[in-house]
Amino acid sequence: MRSRDGLKWLPLWIDKWLFGSTRIELQPDERSVWVDMMALSAKDKGFVQANIGIPYPFQQLSGMLVISEELLRRTIERCKEVGKIIENEDGTYFLPSWQEYKLSDRHRRRFVPEEEQMSSNLDTMAAKTGLKKNRIEKNRREMATKSSTQPDEEFWNEVRKIYYWLDIDLQVQKMKGHMLTPKGKTWKMTRRRVIAWLNREDRPVEVKETKESVKPPPVKAVNRDGTILEQGKDF
Repeated sequence: MRSRDGLKWLPLWIDKWLFGSTRIELQPDERSVWVDMMALSAKDKGFVQANIGIPYPFQQLSGMLVISEELLRRTIERCKEVGKIIENEDGTYFLPSWQEYKLSDRHRRRFVPEEEQMSSNLDTMAAKTGLKKNRIEKNRREMATKSSTQPDEEFWNEVRKIYYWLDIDLQVQKMKGHMLTPKGKTWKMTRRRVIAWLNREDRPVEVKETKESVKPPPVKAVNRDGTILEQGKDF
């Protein structure tokens, strides 16, 4: 089974191949099958399987590698004995040393074509730039929302002018106290919430004096000689 994360090629370390234990553990024909198994496992992160949890039939696998079933069975059994291959309970195989044949990032930078590296770097930079732009835009939206909903000094000044008959500081303390109760634990000190809270307070009724309750000013009269007479006296 080919994986998207599978390797495209394997490095052949000369000293390991010539002087390593594989040359002693396996026969010449078995070593060739071992290399095929390494290449096949590199396609699926170390597994040799037709699909996840589904093993290759021996006939199919030997036909894929263009070898006899006898050679395939013999090589697999020998590799299992020396710990090069592990047979799982579902019949699939795993090569525990497949990571040793994977290029490190340092070696990969040396061998991967420059164009491919540049393309990969550009993709990485574009992804990082996109994430950075998304974070900046998100922060801007949050700041705009916060600035438009959170009370500021200008807001409180306007509130004190409009609700001049209320002690705003006292009302804020009452509101904060309510926010500590179960009913108000989900509240936030937003502009809308403050206005809603203040609107609950009734505005005092202003009593205006009527014409009947207002005493008329005293009527003054002037005599012929220029003297002023008080109200209620004869002229």
